Amino acid sequence: MSQPEREGEPQLNLLGSHRHALDGKRRVAIPKLFREAVHSAQGSEDYVLCRQLGGDNCLALYPQASFDAALQRLEAMRTQALGIGSKAIRSYLRRIRMSATPVAPDKQGRITLGEEQCQLAGIEREVVFVGCGDHAEVWAPDELEPGNGEDFHLLAQQLFG
Repeated sequence: MSQPEREGEPQLNLLGSHRHALDGKRRVAIPKLFREAVHSAQGSEDYVLCRQLGGDNCLALYPQASFDAALQRLEAMRTQALGIGSKAIRSYLRRIRMSATPVAPDKQGRITLGEEQCQLAGIEREVVFVGCGDHAEVWAPDELEPGNGEDFHLLAQQLFG
């Protein structure tokens, strides 16, 4: 879910992947390039860590403003049906909110991953941050698709013919 560009403000476009180890307290450093890009685009160091909105087996790290915008779009889906939405939409929003935790990096740029969040994504000792435009995905290395040429080729054929 991308964020609309506001006039005069740089648009957030996180790219690349970065592998980092968790310490004994489940702290991990957000990649410096990601922190700098978020600060430049949004002027904030506030984030929300939650389950990935698309249902992949990973976590998503959203700058607060990007998470708020995504949640507003989801809420708009819910309120279209007499203000309460379908049971599936309500359940989906409930699960997203239940998994969401506001996080702010410490002086070393680290955030703490919750025990339940780690279990949800299969994270144990290491994570891979993957830039996804307006947010980053946080993967257990073993859960991240290997990205070999054949799988990428099949995806490209499905998308582009």
